[in-house]
Amino acid sequence: MKTKPSGLSYMLKMRATHYLVSAAGLAMLAVGLLADSDVLAGSPAGQLGQWGYMARPFVNSGIRFTNIAAWGAQSLGVTDDGHVIAWGANSYGQVDVPLSLSNVIAVATGLKSSIALKTDGTVVGWGYPGTGGDPPAGLSNVMAISGSHIAALAVRSNGTVTAWGANDFGQLNVPPGLSNVIAVSGWQQCLALKNDGTIVRWGDDLGDPPLGLSNVVVISAGLLHCLALKSDGTVVAWGLNLSGSLDVPSGLSNVVKIVAGHYFSLALRSDGTVVSWGANDYGQTNVPHGLSNVVAIAAGDAFSLALKSDGTIVGWGDNGAGQITSPTSFGNIVAISTRQDHCLALDADGRVRVVSSWNWFPGTVLEVLPPDCTNMVGIAAGQLHGIALCRNGTVVAWGDNSSGQTNVPPSLSNVIAIASGDRHNLALRNDGTVTAWGSYTNVPGGLSNVTAIACGYIQSYALKSDGTLTAWQASGSISVPPGISNVVGISVGDGHVLALRNDGSVLAWGGNSSGESDVPTTLSNVVAVAAGNAVSVAVTGDGHIVTWGANYNGEGNIPQGLSSVVAAAVGDGYVVALKADLQIGYIALTNQTPSIQFHTFSGRQYSVQYSSNLTSGAWFDLPGGNVSGNGHAAVVADTNTTANVSAKFYRVKQSP
Repeated sequence: MKTKPSGLSYMLKMRATHYLVSAAGLAMLAVGLLADSDVLAGSPAGQLGQWGYMARPFVNSGIRFTNIAAWGAQSLGVTDDGHVIAWGANSYGQVDVPLSLSNVIAVATGLKSSIALKTDGTVVGWGYPGTGGDPPAGLSNVMAISGSHIAALAVRSNGTVTAWGANDFGQLNVPPGLSNVIAVSGWQQCLALKNDGTIVRWGDDLGDPPLGLSNVVVISAGLLHCLALKSDGTVVAWGLNLSGSLDVPSGLSNVVKIVAGHYFSLALRSDGTVVSWGANDYGQTNVPHGLSNVVAIAAGDAFSLALKSDGTIVGWGDNGAGQITSPTSFGNIVAISTRQDHCLALDADGRVRVVSSWNWFPGTVLEVLPPDCTNMVGIAAGQLHGIALCRNGTVVAWGDNSSGQTNVPPSLSNVIAIASGDRHNLALRNDGTVTAWGSYTNVPGGLSNVTAIACGYIQSYALKSDGTLTAWQASGSISVPPGISNVVGISVGDGHVLALRNDGSVLAWGGNSSGESDVPTTLSNVVAVAAGNAVSVAVTGDGHIVTWGANYNGEGNIPQGLSSVVAAAVGDGYVVALKADLQIGYIALTNQTPSIQFHTFSGRQYSVQYSSNLTSGAWFDLPGGNVSGNGHAAVVADTNTTANVSAKFYRVKQSP
């Protein structure tokens, strides 16, 4: 297919078969002879992004990586075009990669900061000040870098070592006169590899390398142990032997790379396979069966990463912050839901995907979905459980069941919306009634005409068709502030509530410990709201995000340049946003009249055109097809009647 101009959106349907053509900012529809009311597609699919203490960047599919690094619960990758993508834990901003960063050839990360080495020999850093993310002014001619707890190390082309950051374990005490260095590695102890194959150490005293160790070609410092790779492909380990981190497998040979993690170790062999030993409390040494063609390895506190020759990343071990899940796998998303540290995503194929979750209780495996969790149209995340709405109006649930929150009522059907709280769930049926299960199930008697539902920690809210709210919790009904009316959207956090009114304004009440109920006076044109733990988020009609309230974990640090957002959700210390570029949502036929639906953003103009043959110059504007965006979906009907035409193609054009 030829490349199409930017600013156009296409999706195709030919006769009885439909499919999506995806390209940057493009989508086209073609209509054949369809049955009345045939719907071709649902909500626009887009990219998932997340910031705060757990971060996942917005990325395009097909990203190829050339280098990787890991620490703690965060991961970094260098792409084949020299950019850096980072994901996982972000409590100190160590995953907030500068947008302007480019021409990168290597990355390294520590507990609170990260650094990148550029092709010109300079180093760029980010994260918590004074912990390694702020390289010394004038640092140049660098050829290798390493993180070192809350410090950083660099080897210059003249063979000297520069260290900066905190000196909590003596990482900055580079031995005087150290020279001829070709590589460095640090954790609490620092190692320098000299060009004669010997090692010099400083920092935390884990003991010197074994006497007589020579011919070393690669070094790696772990938390309390160190590794050295010799030129003959064998591995030597020293330090503390906690959890077997020093127990190099007997006969291990042909090793080309090594990594020491937190009480465990990884080795990459020349045949592209990986060997691991040491601690395995999170499965960090359970190398995936059949893993091959690996070209690089990295290790964090309790997880492992492998970079394959095709540019993809495979991870295993702890995934509490999503650090082992390569961000390239989170495109084509249509819905998101969060609760505390549990984040779910629903893709356009109807599959539920776990973005991240903390497994606080033994036996609770939120990543293992029930086998019937396919063909879904809705999701809701509880504290330690999840529920999903099936296309046939039934509900499935999984995870913690300590309060019966996964015991879906067997007769529940005709469900059109779902919501989850701490340990309870709500389901809205197509007759406007609400069903609850788990804790706090006392739905007010006679509740009807409900159009939307929302759950907080223990609270439940129902939005009625007249724009008013009904609320309850375990102790009974909750009073809604007087005068609340004309509500079209509702979100409940752990202690406060946000209500979106039909004029685009937002009301807030309840807890206000961090200003989460102090709605900005200039806020307007809001199309969606999300409430979290002392944090509030609004999506405006022009596709931007506004936050207020707590910012302890960077949840208020909105990524620079973020736009085209269509939905947001808030967890405990992080924000998730769904970004969707121009795309037609669906086409439906009623009495053989096609209606084309697409999402709009305020401040932009849209026009819908049709063609019968896709030839140049054969595109025509639909009557009524010129639309001014308002942040909501637009529907344009094709009222033209064209004889002897077996198919029509539609496209949407967008201009600022």
